[in-house]
Amino acid sequence: MTAILGGGAGLAAIGSLVCVQPLDAAGNPTPAWSLKIHVALAVVPLTALPSALVLVAGGGWLAVPAGVLAGTALAAWLGRLAVSRLARHQASILHALAGAA
Repeated sequence: MTAILGGGAGLAAIGSLVCVQPLDAAGNPTPAWSLKIHVALAVVPLTALPSALVLVAGGGWLAVPAGVLAGTALAAWLGRLAVSRLARHQASILHALAGAA
């Protein structure tokens, strides 16, 4: 559970900056937003893969700390990627978001 929580938090941060999608003129999400959500729903469960592999390998309760470590590492790594992407592309991201207004 912690692997999915940490991985999901990191994926949300980086996904918001990789695929910037402004609202339409009426203030509603664009159709591409639905695609972004479906991709996230498919990718987030993969963040539990390290702890699942430990469990399948017979690690038993070792899967719990493996999940905590995986979630923490994914949140930190993907969060750092998001911060660096925002620092490098902040003007283009703001331009893309302001384009619909």
